[in-house]
Amino acid sequence: MMTGNLTSVTVIPARSRIECTVKCLENADCCEKPKDCTDISNQCNACTSSIYTIFPVGSCGLDVLCMMKTYRYSWTVLLRRINGLTNFYRNWKQYKEGFGSVFGEYWIGDSMFKHNGMNFATFDNDTYVGPMCGGCPVGFSGGYWYHCCFDSHLTGPIVEGGGGMAWLTWTGYKSLKTARMMIRPWN
Repeated sequence: MMTGNLTSVTVIPARSRIECTVKCLENADCCEKPKDCTDISNQCNACTSSIYTIFPVGSCGLDVLCMMKTYRYSWTVLLRRINGLTNFYRNWKQYKEGFGSVFGEYWIGDSMFKHNGMNFATFDNDTYVGPMCGGCPVGFSGGYWYHCCFDSHLTGPIVEGGGGMAWLTWTGYKSLKTARMMIRPWN
């Protein structure tokens, strides 16, 4: 498992097959580019947790943190919170496009605009329609999949005490210090 700061990590180009890496990066037709961190891991057993370039459908390339062989699988990190230096109180467009630095804290972009039927909401696009529950993005300072307002809130501010990034069933309203949201294909 990766720990510590990533300031000394360099971006490693995506690897489809070790022999054709350079050709793939220069010529899209030479071989298949990886769409996620699992593709990289499947084609490169020696790859370690680091920053790689992936090519999701419709993308020209996206640098992401890949957690290799973590809990037996390889994961693409969508959200990383480590120190509170990146403001997650952002508008809809910024959440859709992604923000932050892959070397520190970041949000990859709105690849999951619905979560268990909940629309993603920000202060300028509060999509929740329900009895007495609006205003969650403003009240809790971050975009998220709100429903009266939340049971988890990984985009809230990193603060001492309560009122920030939280997971209610685990810590109640006491703020978390770090968080990481990762995805992988269903195997």
